[in-house]
Amino acid sequence: MEEHNMQSYHYAFAGSTTFKQVVDLLDANLPYYRLEKLADRTTKEIFYDGPNDVLSDAGIVLSKLVENNKSSLTVRKISQSSIVGNQSKKYLIGECAMDEEPSDYSFAIASTIIKSFNSSLSIDLDSLIKQTMPKMDVVVQAEVFDIICGTGYRAKMQHEHSIYRDINKGKKVELYGVTFQFPTDERPEKKEILAAIDRYVKGLSLLQLSRFELGCKYLYPPENAVRQEIEDEDDDDDEE
Repeated sequence: MEEHNMQSYHYAFAGSTTFKQVVDLLDANLPYYRLEKLADRTTKEIFYDGPNDVLSDAGIVLSKLVENNKSSLTVRKISQSSIVGNQSKKYLIGECAMDEEPSDYSFAIASTIIKSFNSSLSIDLDSLIKQTMPKMDVVVQAEVFDIICGTGYRAKMQHEHSIYRDINKGKKVELYGVTFQFPTDERPEKKEILAAIDRYVKGLSLLQLSRFELGCKYLYPPENAVRQEIEDEDDDDDEE
């Protein structure tokens, strides 16, 4: 198993802000950095879960990432502290064939969860992983930039168009935003970039959710959230 070496911070656009404005503001306010355009990329991540969502209920996210006809399996733990810089660790199980599933690597995945996370699951994890099925996927089309400091430090910025899909029901949700990726080691350059975003790029709003949580929020909203949305729409109609 190999610890994933990047942390992601997802932002949504606020108001009428464009990605070009984001690029221009960072370019103007990070004088010791340069923004270098890279090739666009398209990725697909498929999220898996066991019966009755037992893994995600325990905060464990299992997925397969597909890019450039290559695929790999990852497992990570969601925690509320992840957004304030103390992000939960993410582990790369390894590359796999395009037609392979997590169930084909159940022992390796179960071992990683047991060794790396304080899991609340008291059942046979190997058997559980063998029962996992794809639940949700997200296809991300991204315009990619390197953010390069004179010290040699590199971060990534992606302008993303993401399509989340419930695999069983076919429901889809489209989201637009910007994701920043930083090496996991804490460096002053990371703090400087995040501070510049917070201070100068007012058109971006930090989403305090992982990509998996974003998909769950929009594809599977709680009943009370749907009810509140309907009530708000009724209130608007009454005002008219």
